Amino acid sequence: MAATLVNEANEKWGQMIRDKNAKGLAALYTEDTQVLPTGSPPLIGRAAFEKFAEGVIASGISNAKLLTALLDPTADSVPVGGTFWERGNYTFYNDTGDVIDVGKFVVIWKKVAPGNIQLYIDIFNSNNA
Repeated sequence: MAATLVNEANEKWGQMIRDKNAKGLAALYTEDTQVLPTGSPPLIGRAAFEKFAEGVIASGISNAKLLTALLDPTADSVPVGGTFWERGNYTFYNDTGDVIDVGKFVVIWKKVAPGNIQLYIDIFNSNNA
């Protein structure tokens, strides 16, 4: 169940990038989210992440693929309000389909309701120097 929810959320993340929808992307995160991107101070709160997402989209990233590498083995038993982790890999593309960045991430997901998860803490780093 948790793996399905994570995969669906990761696909929505990519869809929001393809749709150039920073507000929709930010809605995948909790109100009190903490996002720790490469080369940037921590972004605290959904509004801060939305502004960052606008910049990401404006930079030319037009597609994103997020793939789970490891998922917390206790994820299916987390109660509402609880958290679980995911470690994964991302690839970002431009409008012509060229790869413009490859990296890795760790997400702490929060179960906000039965069958509903949101990104609570998101740490991501480029593999490029």
